Amino acid sequence: MIKIKKLILVFIFGILILSLIAFVSAAGKEEVETECFCFDKICLISPRNNAEFLRIEPETFEFKIRHDYISRFKNFQVQISQTPDFRNKKSFDKIKALGAKNYEYEADGKDWKKLIKLAEKDTDGILYWRVVGKGKGIVEYSDSRKFSLRD
Repeated sequence: MIKIKKLILVFIFGILILSLIAFVSAAGKEEVETECFCFDKICLISPRNNAEFLRIEPETFEFKIRHDYISRFKNFQVQISQTPDFRNKKSFDKIKALGAKNYEYEADGKDWKKLIKLAEKDTDGILYWRVVGKGKGIVEYSDSRKFSLRD
């Protein structure tokens, strides 16, 4: 009788351990999907490609710098354009450091109005964003992403 109780406890304990492992594994996968793993010198985090935003609420643009380039860049600009080639772009340089290699630009009211005006020039409201990093003898561009502003 005691052996059966021990066996049942071991069985229940095993199931609890397996459940915990599955939970941690699933949480880890979710974290990997939202984490930025790229080999570019400047890695865009947020907003994701094809994101949609309401025009009434200013958005935050987040990016990371590859660890071996952190000391090479002296300043950054978030560039936003109507076209993917960035011919007609607006540049914003009020970048805030969020740690050793994380940065963000949060559009204030004045800058957000510029973006709304830029989106209104185009009938579908689609804009593109990227980051340019500058340092002594170096200028690097991130990839670009598309987002749209909706009413």
